[in-house]
Amino acid sequence: MSKATSIINWSKEDAELEETIRKLEPLGLNIEICGQWVWVHGDTKPHARTLRSAGLKWSSKKQAWYYIPQALRGRPWQPSSQSWDMSTIRTAHGSRIVNHLRRNLAALR
Repeated sequence: MSKATSIINWSKEDAELEETIRKLEPLGLNIEICGQWVWVHGDTKPHARTLRSAGLKWSSKKQAWYYIPQALRGRPWQPSSQSWDMSTIRTAHGSRIVNHLRRNLAALR
């Protein structure tokens, strides 16, 4: 399901993602990066206000919160009549679980 890639080589444009993820990590939720979008799964209801204030939006179809970096907002991703499930998104864009990446990064230090 996930591609074991490192966050060490993130570009300057990805700094926004890194900052958002750092805000979300203390919540103890499942954070997943698919392409340049961040998806948050788990028991999110108690954290809804925090997630919203961090710029995330709720996807009722996927039952998950998502974050799109500012530079990518408003760009067409797929035909509007088409709705992708998480499995299709993971296949198309890859999937990196943040906690898994953090453990790998810590092991390199």
